[in-house]
Amino acid sequence: SVRRIAELSGFSPGAIYLFFENKADLVTNTFDRRGKEWCDAIGAIAQGNASPLARLHEGMDWVITFLAENHHFRALLSQVSQGSMVAGYSLAGRSTDDGYFSSIMTAIAGMIDEGQVRGDIRSGDPRSLAHLFSVLLNEYALLDTAPGIGKLTTAQFHEFVGGALRVATQVSVHNKEQSSD
Repeated sequence: SVRRIAELSGFSPGAIYLFFENKADLVTNTFDRRGKEWCDAIGAIAQGNASPLARLHEGMDWVITFLAENHHFRALLSQVSQGSMVAGYSLAGRSTDDGYFSSIMTAIAGMIDEGQVRGDIRSGDPRSLAHLFSVLLNEYALLDTAPGIGKLTTAQFHEFVGGALRVATQVSVHNKEQSSD
């Protein structure tokens, strides 16, 4: 509720309405602000010099850390991913603008495409693989909010995703980097 949001943020409900039209506007603006942070970070990682698979792993670490450090946003994202009523608010406020999601997915698909050209990442439509990568990553990052489900370690998750993406004969880039440390 707006009352609870105000309480947690240290503002009065009336003050919240000075900044936002309603709860839907507040949720949409929250997703826009956090979406820009996410987009900027993944865009910078995509432009890096490491191999595409290593950059995808770097992106995974960024998302996992970002959601751990922003637990209120992670809780909101968890509600949206579970189809709570708040999802309707954030989606209803949009027409063709998706709040940076397309840009993030384009950056991930670009890294996948580059890895396919290099022969490091399995064949398949880069946008489809990017979507699957994103779903796996978001679900992993939100597992703490799912009661009764144990969580893989970050290293186990990296190995799982690396195995799903890399060409079958490829040795895990993430494991090579860890073993050289």
